[in-house]
Amino acid sequence: MKNTGKRILTGALVSSALAGPALACEPVHSVRYQVEGMFEIRVNGVLAHFGTTSSGFLNLSDGVAQGENTVSVMFMKTQEEGYARFAVHKACEGQLPDETPVASLELNDSDELEMTFVRDAAVAAPYPGAETTDGEGLEEAVRALQTAVRARDVKAVFALHGPLLTSMEADGAPMDKINDHVTRMLTQGDIAVADEIVIRPLMGGLAWEVSGSNYSKPVSIYLKADGGEYNWSSGTRWIYVDDAWAVLEP
Repeated sequence: MKNTGKRILTGALVSSALAGPALACEPVHSVRYQVEGMFEIRVNGVLAHFGTTSSGFLNLSDGVAQGENTVSVMFMKTQEEGYARFAVHKACEGQLPDETPVASLELNDSDELEMTFVRDAAVAAPYPGAETTDGEGLEEAVRALQTAVRARDVKAVFALHGPLLTSMEADGAPMDKINDHVTRMLTQGDIAVADEIVIRPLMGGLAWEVSGSNYSKPVSIYLKADGGEYNWSSGTRWIYVDDAWAVLEP
């Protein structure tokens, strides 16, 4: 994608004064986008969304930290009349976003731009007991997952997924079927691991994203059986909890 320059736009927060007692507000930020062409949206350096001609809302909760946050967008025209509009909106949890954006930009040519906004409130932990860290030891944990997958060590792989399995069970997922499926994939499937990995902080270090080149998964397994094709991948979202690194999201 051609980058014809990089500029930074800072959006001022917009607040509304309400009569009567102030109500508690858990802030939620989102990006409204309308694009004719190809685009990417990154939050604090982490890829949040990409695509071609489309419009919609993107919730930014996963990548937002307390304090200043940066939304980076890249746009490439694919036709003469191409354009892109992006706007960050704020809302209270469970309510519609404010009509007036806290930051916005518009592109009519291929370009890369940034806009910033501030979240005053602290960010809730993505999992009970998750700690904010500097990422120390995470690469070793990812390599341990890859080693366990290569060795088809089902017990070791499941041990690294404690928070994910706990969350799935709490949501009522059919754990017996899921465990059987993953076990079959690990013991019978074709395995691929990312030799080079990139580690990025989320939520100010409360969670971390791990990916291979071109945002491939750290571990992936492919299985062709029973007339169907099956895929399983994991290792993209990690947290530090109970003095150990663990997978929160596959």
